[in-house]
Amino acid sequence: PTNDQFVNYPDTPAQTTQTQPALITREGVENSATFDRGIVSGSWVALFGDNLSGTTRTWTAADIVNGNLPASLDNVSVTINGQSAFVYYVSPTLISAQAPANLPPGWVTASVTYKGVSTGNILTHAVLNAPGAFTYPVGGNIFAAATALDGTLIGDPSVVPGTRFAAPGSTVVLYASGLAASSAGVAAPSRINLTSATQISIGGAPASLLFAGLISPGLFQINFIVPAVSDGYQPIAINLNETQSPGGVTLAVHH
Repeated sequence: PTNDQFVNYPDTPAQTTQTQPALITREGVENSATFDRGIVSGSWVALFGDNLSGTTRTWTAADIVNGNLPASLDNVSVTINGQSAFVYYVSPTLISAQAPANLPPGWVTASVTYKGVSTGNILTHAVLNAPGAFTYPVGGNIFAAATALDGTLIGDPSVVPGTRFAAPGSTVVLYASGLAASSAGVAAPSRINLTSATQISIGGAPASLLFAGLISPGLFQINFIVPAVSDGYQPIAINLNETQSPGGVTLAVHH
């Protein structure tokens, strides 16, 4: 899967004239999965602002040359801690990029440059672990981006046609970001296995973990067996190195 399957990007109009690009310092750089503070080397980050691009699109196969991810897209580039990030999605108000490798934990700088004009640096926070599931919102609920083994999206079919509940005892495949640092800038990164270091719980009950690891640039997959919990929208939590994913994310469970 690609990350755009799980993130609803805003519908923003293309701009025809350039004005000074600017990052919104209150929320300027966030984890693309959780939209929370804390970015991890090789993870997906979202940069919010104004006049960041004159187009709205994701990268295509033509933008990936010799297996290398693009450091710029439609005259838009991103720098984090003095290193190039790898630009996946551009729009006037939101840029999605893969953070560079080897970011030191602590405060780092970030900027966006559009047609040679920079936003200037703002501060953001780099961390070693910031686990979080990709999600999709439905009404007032936030569901984890998870599938059954046959690829069917997990959800409540009464509100999201074509989805299905996760039954206790069934295997679920969850997609996440920020579990750990990874390489950056390549379309086929080295796989990372984090199965022994990762825990996941559903409704407060521990799930049997089958696999957790990096499967594509910045994207982690977690396979687990749903524990014996009650029917309903059960909270899901990912734990790694004493760091837990943000609350508010649920898995639709039904026997």
